[in-house]
Amino acid sequence: MHAYSKDSLGNTSSRCYRAPLKAVFPKGIRRFGASALGLVHLQTSRPSRLKGPAVVLIDQHQARFKRLKTSLITSARLHEEQTKRNGFRVYSVFQTLTYADVDGWQPDHISNYMHIVRKHLERRGVSVRYEWKAELQKRGAVHYHVIWWLPCGVILPKPDKAGWWPHGLTNTERARNPVSYIAKYCSKPESRSLPKGIRLYAVAGHDDFGKREMRYWRLPKYVRSVSSIDELPLKVTGGWLSVQTGEVLTSPYLWCQSVNGVTVLRHRHARSNDAGGWSMPS
Repeated sequence: MHAYSKDSLGNTSSRCYRAPLKAVFPKGIRRFGASALGLVHLQTSRPSRLKGPAVVLIDQHQARFKRLKTSLITSARLHEEQTKRNGFRVYSVFQTLTYADVDGWQPDHISNYMHIVRKHLERRGVSVRYEWKAELQKRGAVHYHVIWWLPCGVILPKPDKAGWWPHGLTNTERARNPVSYIAKYCSKPESRSLPKGIRLYAVAGHDDFGKREMRYWRLPKYVRSVSSIDELPLKVTGGWLSVQTGEVLTSPYLWCQSVNGVTVLRHRHARSNDAGGWSMPS
C-alpha cells in the first residue's frame, strides 16, 4: 500500500548503502522518473516509535517550487501585518515586466531595475518593501511579477516609460489584496524550462521579527516541530543545534542517491529486505 506526502526533509551528511534503482523505485515511479511525486511512502506497516516511511523520494523541482510558494506567501502576509501593526497608511502596487525579445533575458536585468527603484524611494525617505517572482510565458520568454508596499501619496512611474525597464513593455496596477495576488501567481506550476541560473524570487523590507519568522518557515518540518520563532536553531554539521537545550537535531532520513532530479532517502531504522528494497522493522 502506498501513501503520499509533501513534507520537507532536512539534509544530512551521513551516508548509506546505495541500493540499485530497481530496489528503490517502485514501478510507477521508475517509469515516470523525475516527474514522480515529491514524496512517496513505500511502506506504512511500522511500529509507532519509528515514524515515517522506509524510503522517501523527493522531486527536487517540486520541492523548490514549494519553498518558493511558502516564502512568497509568508512574506506578503508579514508585510501586510507589519504595516498595519505600525499604523502606516500604505497601498500595494503590482507590476509585470516583460521582454520584447524572447531570448532577451539576462540575470542582471531584474537586479538593476530593483536597484533603480530602491534608490528612487530612498531619496524620498521611503522604507522599501517588495517581493518579486520570475515566470516563463507561453512563447518562452521570461517575465517578472513585482509587488511594492508604498506609503499613500508615493507613486512610481511606469518602468518602461521612465526608461527603468528598457527590455520590453510593463504593466502597473493597484493590488487590493496582495496576499491573494501572490497566492494566485504561486498556484501556477513552475516551468522546468526556465533559463539555467535564473533567480526565481526575492523578498525584502521585513523587520527583525519578520525575518525570524521567514527563517522559521524555511526550517525542515522535523525541526519546526520542536522549535519556535523566538528560539531558532542553528545549522551545524549533521543537523540543527537547539540554542535552548544544546541538543543537535538530526534528520530521521539518510541520503542514498539522486537520479534525474529525484533524491532518494531512507529511514535511519529501515532494513534491507529480501526483495532488495527497504522496509521498517516490525
